[in-house]
Amino acid sequence: MNPEGLFAAFNIAIVPFWLLLIFAPTWIWTDRILHSIWLPIAIGIWALTLGVSSPAAPADASMGTLPGVILLIGGAHGTLTVWTLLMCWDLLAGAWLSRDARRLKIHHAWVVVSLLVTLMLGVLGLLLYLVIRAIRRKTFTMHEAPLQA
Repeated sequence: MNPEGLFAAFNIAIVPFWLLLIFAPTWIWTDRILHSIWLPIAIGIWALTLGVSSPAAPADASMGTLPGVILLIGGAHGTLTVWTLLMCWDLLAGAWLSRDARRLKIHHAWVVVSLLVTLMLGVLGLLLYLVIRAIRRKTFTMHEAPLQA
């Protein structure tokens, strides 16, 4: 399959996970699918496969400079790989904020707004959730449990 087809397939394949977070956050299968290690592992293997199957990067490609990164990513395969990784991080953020909000009893309407912004704008949705969380808890920590001495 060409990169365009893989891009479309991945974008379609990730939608059900977001729908579970938005519409069925307390369903047992949402918990089993989205709050386990298997989904990030599957997406990671997908990204690794894309990266390995990508054409060789030009000699000047590197992670040390912006032009080097542009050369490293350059092209459809590199862009698809980076897009996959970004979507995975967004989904992990969405899964975390969904779990965190449930634990803290933050109303799901706020979570839905945060999830939609995370889906569309990544870290800005997480930022929105953290602001909501800070206002609700009146604290600016992300600790999930009391610190042990």
